[in-house]
Amino acid sequence: MLIALLVDRASLTARSPSENLSRTARDIRRALRARGHDCVITTLDRLKRLAPDIVFNLCESLDGDPRREPEAVEAVERMGLRITGNPARALRTALDKARAKALLRRAGVRVPMGCPASACVRPHAQLRFPLIVKPRCEDASIGIDHESVVESWEQARRRAAQLGGNVIIEEYVDGREFNAALLSGRVLAISEIGFSGLPQGSRRIVTYAGKWRPRSSDYRGTVPICPARVRPALARRLRAAARKAFRTLHCRGPARVDMRVDSRERVFVLEVNPNPDLAADAGFARAARAHGWSYQEMVERILHAH
Repeated sequence: MLIALLVDRASLTARSPSENLSRTARDIRRALRARGHDCVITTLDRLKRLAPDIVFNLCESLDGDPRREPEAVEAVERMGLRITGNPARALRTALDKARAKALLRRAGVRVPMGCPASACVRPHAQLRFPLIVKPRCEDASIGIDHESVVESWEQARRRAAQLGGNVIIEEYVDGREFNAALLSGRVLAISEIGFSGLPQGSRRIVTYAGKWRPRSSDYRGTVPICPARVRPALARRLRAAARKAFRTLHCRGPARVDMRVDSRERVFVLEVNPNPDLAADAGFARAARAHGWSYQEMVERILHAH
């Protein structure tokens, strides 16, 4: 097949689209070529002329704006082309954490008690400290650091103001953190984030530095364990919660569901991440390997999961 690997134009230089490709695009291209496919890295404005058999969606923003990610999917669909990954509806819903949490709660999925808030945060009688303040419409742990967990409404107001006011505030679930990688609703593996390497006294959260800054103490202190070592009963509950969250937000293709388990072993869904990082060394690929798939097989299965 002729496969178009769709990336945002802002992620490429004007000089040459074959250079400065993201790590993920390079990994995907290598895997698909090894499976005998013809792959072309392209952008939305060049896609129609290319007329590919299918579009492999690696577009996480549009013109550099991650909030416009769903528009790229809609544009491809208007061209009448097939595209991998999640539909625009799922991407748009998951991007708005307050809306996603409301839908999950109505569907019977346990989520932390919380609410959206403006920069002028008002005390909420039902919420118990500690709380965590997060950007409402960001992913990849943007805006999350150890100041995100607050112990008073004054701290919450100050943190919300630092983030520009468009935040959600919810109860911090102190416990183990897990995530489930799913493809078309099938759970590949459960992973746990090990926090034992964090500095003493640090809250057990995955910060932006913990995800993206290898030299930071947060990065060294948050180690993924895949597959997670959990009792079968807890594993069943984690899988069930992940599958229900996936269905509730109308996901399709690859997704990751982040969860916390408290001291009573109640499972809370923190976030649903459609179209997660698919790089060869990212968490989704790690879960696929734990499931018994090679990286090439994982990419091929995503290709046919549309």
